[in-house]
Amino acid sequence: MGTLIGDSSSYSTWAVLRTAVDNASVGGSPANQYAHNIEFLKGFYTTEGNGFIRTTYTLPLTFAMPDFNLDSGGTFWSSNADTNFVWTDEDKAQLIGEDVTNAGTTFAITSDAFDGYPWQITSGSDPIYTIGKLTAF
Repeated sequence: MGTLIGDSSSYSTWAVLRTAVDNASVGGSPANQYAHNIEFLKGFYTTEGNGFIRTTYTLPLTFAMPDFNLDSGGTFWSSNADTNFVWTDEDKAQLIGEDVTNAGTTFAITSDAFDGYPWQITSGSDPIYTIGKLTAF
């Protein structure tokens, strides 16, 4: 996707409140984080605006990257949705109902994906190929 310029390791606003979304169903690190930039390696971006997802304010304002995961048993979730508060309510509202395409099936995102265990149960399996309004890279 590219590189986000701005401090990601200490108090900052622009760089830590905008990010791509990690495709955690694909192994490996989602980003290389440096003192003044972040290089995104895999995930999803939006086709709106600058491509980044706006995240919420987290203390101490260090980089937090939202993610989506889908395991081989068909469980779909965002691991940081209820613990780090990185998704905004607007993000959640726009993503609920969006189609997720993966190996062998398509399903719509429900609020369970953001609500914590037991998460959203689907009939699909990893990896995630597409998510509605988001574009994979």
